[in-house]
Amino acid sequence: MHFEFTHVPVFAGQRLCKAGNGRPCYKLAYFSELRRRLNFGEADLACRRDGGQLLSVESASEQKIIEQLITDLRPTDGDFWIGLRRNHGDEDSSGGSGDGPSQYHWLDGTKSTFRNWHWDEPSCGYEVCVVMYHQPSAPPGLGGLYMFQWNDDNCETKHNFICKYTAGIPHLFKCFVLFLCASPFFQHVFILFTIILNTTVVTGCIFVMTDTFPSSVPWNPSNHNVKRSTGEITHSIY
Repeated sequence: MHFEFTHVPVFAGQRLCKAGNGRPCYKLAYFSELRRRLNFGEADLACRRDGGQLLSVESASEQKIIEQLITDLRPTDGDFWIGLRRNHGDEDSSGGSGDGPSQYHWLDGTKSTFRNWHWDEPSCGYEVCVVMYHQPSAPPGLGGLYMFQWNDDNCETKHNFICKYTAGIPHLFKCFVLFLCASPFFQHVFILFTIILNTTVVTGCIFVMTDTFPSSVPWNPSNHNVKRSTGEITHSIY
């Protein structure tokens, strides 16, 4: 089957869901305007208010899925918060501590020990929250391009972020969907949608699932007073 790229205008509350029950969904929150990005605590709160958690990465295969989603999104420079950090109270740990890497844990309780640190990270100093690098225009370092490896960072730094939702969607869908969450107040952006092939996919389809809250009250991660509806409308784009 032949799949074509489709340009779709950005709306709030869009998710990417893997086929099958119990499979996770993802939401990439990318902001072209630096002032719209969030610190770690704000990003964590935005995901939880949306019914998810900051991204946990449980395996190399899941890491590859996220890398593909970001690549297909084609954003400019901007790292993404993920849900990995050290405990409160570890902020004063001295840099270079041998047990620093073992202190990191996933906010959603995931026990996976998979890590994708940049070769010289984590520094295990005052930087206790973790980002996934996305700096395509940066010159390569000793470890190559600063793309998709993990780095510990100051929790107050403003970044993009990725949410993960553990509730699956019906087998009926059996497809992947690429979504971007952003407020309509931001500059007009377009997403390049593509299907990520999987052996369970028997028909090609893209489902755009958008929340049913009124368009006049979009999901704005930086506005913690806005509550969202849990209902969803499904649009199909072939």
